[in-house]
Amino acid sequence: MKYSQKEQDQILRKLNAGVIGKRKQGEWDFIAKKTIFTKKSVIETAKKYKYYNDFKKECNGEFQYAERYGFIDELNLERKFVKNRDLKSVKKIAKQCNSRYEFQQKDQGAYGWAKDNGFLDEVCSHMIAQKVTYTFEMCKEIGSKYSGRTDWYNNHQNSYQVALRRGWVSKIFPKVKTCGRVSQTFTKSQIIKLAKKYNKRSDFNRNEQVAMRYARKQGWLKDILNEVFPKK
Repeated sequence: MKYSQKEQDQILRKLNAGVIGKRKQGEWDFIAKKTIFTKKSVIETAKKYKYYNDFKKECNGEFQYAERYGFIDELNLERKFVKNRDLKSVKKIAKQCNSRYEFQQKDQGAYGWAKDNGFLDEVCSHMIAQKVTYTFEMCKEIGSKYSGRTDWYNNHQNSYQVALRRGWVSKIFPKVKTCGRVSQTFTKSQIIKLAKKYNKRSDFNRNEQVAMRYARKQGWLKDILNEVFPKK
């Protein structure tokens, strides 16, 4: 199976973030081993882009490699500034804060702008380096600002990762409880009638999964598929 560069970058982001589903672990590990970057290959890829943000978004794997090995400035990418945000205004906001955590809490837009455009170290140079210890209350307060787990992870990864490791995510964003699955039964003729609504097996499978599972469980599925969708 071949994966596009975009798919590989998504997998690398998840590997680096540590949010890897167990069922996909083996597949993602395999792709990660197959994805090999060199300084030369990253520089060549970066030549396709004019702006820093576009390269970071489209080729996050190469971007992280360049950042990790300290040659991101050699790519000669331009910063694309957001309207009403510039380095001077963001520095002014950052100077009012004593830590990155405080800066992020005070103005997440300015913090995100500095981070996305590669100025975070510069605007935070006056701050006292300190390790933030997230408590349950802090994580709950931060998480409450977002619409769900994904939104939280995308906007405040540090607190999300702590909450995830300590088992707090499910307490802060509990899954919605349902009334349970209502079992549904079919006759063989009913399933055949459903299948005849479609021209392809794939359409039947996609739209009538409950009926297909029931037919498989009863041992009818092969006969129904051969009758309704005979192989040519």
